[in-house]
Amino acid sequence: FASVMEAWSRSYHLDAANFNQQLMDRLLQESERNADMAPSAAHYNALIISWGYSRSPHAFRNVLRTFDLARVSGTRFDLRSFAAVLLALARSSTVEGAMAAENVLSHMLSDAVIPNVACYNSVMYAWRCSGTPYVFDRCRDVFDRLLQAYEASGVDADLRPDSITYTTLIDAIVQNESTKYEKNGGERAEALLDEM
Repeated sequence: FASVMEAWSRSYHLDAANFNQQLMDRLLQESERNADMAPSAAHYNALIISWGYSRSPHAFRNVLRTFDLARVSGTRFDLRSFAAVLLALARSSTVEGAMAAENVLSHMLSDAVIPNVACYNSVMYAWRCSGTPYVFDRCRDVFDRLLQAYEASGVDADLRPDSITYTTLIDAIVQNESTKYEKNGGERAEALLDEM
């Protein structure tokens, strides 16, 4: 099951999420008869990735449902699993998806899984695409937490802000209602560029 689901998740086929959901439903039925057939993190990852690439307007709800199902089942998520959830939520382009991404980031920390810069970038991207009028403030908050984690880590390369981090934050300046028409918006963006 895991290999087939992985293949579907990498196919970018428009119905891959539905196919993987059918496989997961079948696997869950099988696991009721045989505990050895219980889905693993690999199964959940493939389904989450598929929903993340889905064009369904409610895909992020399916991501959250899958995430919750995995947690309830006792499946332990690793960095790859959490990163898949965050990336899928980032693609939702909704405030609800961005808020969910924030919650998932908190779950990581409570599960003692150390997020990397890609995880923080996904949460920032979720806010940038959310349509909230305060996109810069939200992105800046996530950026500040990333910087704190980076500095607290003793400058771990996995937490070092990268060009995606800064580009997302600069884009947020342009999109933010509170900074869009400020005279110093360009200066703020340039200051971030210099910080890179």
